[in-house]
Amino acid sequence: MSEERPREEGIIQDSDSTEGGGGVVSPGAPAGSPTTPGELVSSEGAPLRLVRVENFEPAEPVAAAHAEAYARRFSTLLLNDTRSRQGGLGEVTWAVNARGEAFAVKRPLPVQGTDADAQAYREALEHAFAEEYEGHRRVSGLKGFPRLYGRGTVEGSPVLIMEWVEGETLEYAATRLAVDETGRLSPLLAARLTRDLFELLARMDLVVGGFAHRDVTPANVMICTALVPLASQIEEGVFDLRLIDFGSAAVGERRNVSLTEVWGAPRGATPDYAAPEMLTEDVAEAVAARAGTAVDVYAAAGVAYRLLTGRPPYDLKTRDVRSPYRRKTEDDPAPLQCAHEAVPDVGAVLAQEPEVAVALSHVVTTMVGTPDKAEIQEALCTVDRQINGLLEPCLAPKPGDRPTAAAVRDGLNAFCRQYTANLGHALTGEPLEPVVLGEGVSSAPQRSRHWKTALRAGVYGLCGLIWLAVLVSAALVTNGIEVELALGAEPQLVMLSGWLVALLLAIPSAVGYGLRGRKGGRWLGFGLGTAGLAGASAALAAGGLSVLTASPELTDTLMSALLSCAAAAWCPMTLDFALSPLRRKQQASVSKAVAGQSLPSSSGAQEEGNSAAMVSAGDVVAALEEA
Repeated sequence: MSEERPREEGIIQDSDSTEGGGGVVSPGAPAGSPTTPGELVSSEGAPLRLVRVENFEPAEPVAAAHAEAYARRFSTLLLNDTRSRQGGLGEVTWAVNARGEAFAVKRPLPVQGTDADAQAYREALEHAFAEEYEGHRRVSGLKGFPRLYGRGTVEGSPVLIMEWVEGETLEYAATRLAVDETGRLSPLLAARLTRDLFELLARMDLVVGGFAHRDVTPANVMICTALVPLASQIEEGVFDLRLIDFGSAAVGERRNVSLTEVWGAPRGATPDYAAPEMLTEDVAEAVAARAGTAVDVYAAAGVAYRLLTGRPPYDLKTRDVRSPYRRKTEDDPAPLQCAHEAVPDVGAVLAQEPEVAVALSHVVTTMVGTPDKAEIQEALCTVDRQINGLLEPCLAPKPGDRPTAAAVRDGLNAFCRQYTANLGHALTGEPLEPVVLGEGVSSAPQRSRHWKTALRAGVYGLCGLIWLAVLVSAALVTNGIEVELALGAEPQLVMLSGWLVALLLAIPSAVGYGLRGRKGGRWLGFGLGTAGLAGASAALAAGGLSVLTASPELTDTLMSALLSCAAAAWCPMTLDFALSPLRRKQQASVSKAVAGQSLPSSSGAQEEGNSAAMVSAGDVVAALEEA
């Protein structure tokens, strides 16, 4: 599977990355666009160093007629040493050729010393570098992986030449997109990023013979912004991710020579995200499992934890006499506490996730009753907890117990697709659309919702027909009948209007539903509606009897019609209350924590520049509570 590229790309570097800084550097001239000699300097004014690439070997077969021209593209490069990033086995530097095409040039880290140990280490490092080249070749044609052009030598050192990915690392992006002080992302945004990360892992399963990256971390995942800005990707909910740094990759069942075993170099994986089998040399089964794709599923779940909770699933920095391998095989990961659950003021989080806020406002305004603020937070947390069921199996200590990357991707895709609908289900107490590995969906929740919808429709329809039939019948029966009205000293004969009688009989229903408003699923709304309906009916009956003198038969007819209309109006009101969730006890403690919070409204959620516009919904909440 290959990807068409209208222009070359490469690996962006975090500015001052070697010193631990966090800015993002402009990648320079876009690939394929001509440049003049005056432009071939760094944006900081640093000179570009001219180097010759010797012994160039293309990563893919090139026709003999084009081999010389292809090699000339990479024979002479200008390197900007101020744009470099160290990681794994080597250092990546931005480079440009005479045609203005930008590349990434990776070379092994320099080894100090000339003694026998230093020379042996240097040879082992170059061997591992050659293994990285072979591993990168396997995925070079897949979408989501930097294209590898070839390898050669520069100043006696081996180098890899690959495309330059314009963008930023997921590690850096996560710090900018966090919605709280601990570094958590919006659960929906984190789920979408993780879904697209597992999509990359699923593509690696297409590699003949198998392929494992073995060091999936936020620092090794890039968000490419060459074609679509990051703000637009967030708005669309789809991300152009690139997996980089194949210094720890393994092809099939062939396990690379590990520098960790001999020299203690950081060869295998980053401990915070690594699967347990990557962290031990003493367990034969674990060592044999290192080349399997399950190690990447484990690491990607750890990346998801970082995005959702602000930290990896295990805190290996705490003092513990046990090794990281034992801690990850003997202990459970930290609880998955997402942003909506971790903060006392969920409104502050919603103010930074406009899409969720708009969806919530839409759901609330379409509900029969208005949920309180504690119910809203609980509904958000209920939906967010579905992610735990997808990530927990990925962190199983045994590789064979972990799901495939494709199954996790499909589950996360279902979570993202059904997020708004499940938010509405959580607020109304209905079963959520299940989110399981591999998109498997049970029909039980749908049957439950269909049953409730059918019951509501049937009761409303039947009671509405009865109510309307009673009004029409009363209007026809009483139209034109002469009665006495005791309005003055002497009774007056008047002729009844049937439609006026029908209008009077409809007043109690209007009063009851008017007082109930949108709070029909709550005790307050149900009580107000019932009291209004009963009070207005009693007042109309008492008032009518005091001024109307009619035959007993007519009086009985009118009273029967009044009671029938009230009963037909009260039945749907009772049904709405009966089918609504009552979660007062379990949310009493949450109510205190979120008192005074505000919700974003559906208006004003627009993007300004590169950051999403923050919207406040205090007015919407006030309007909903008054409704």
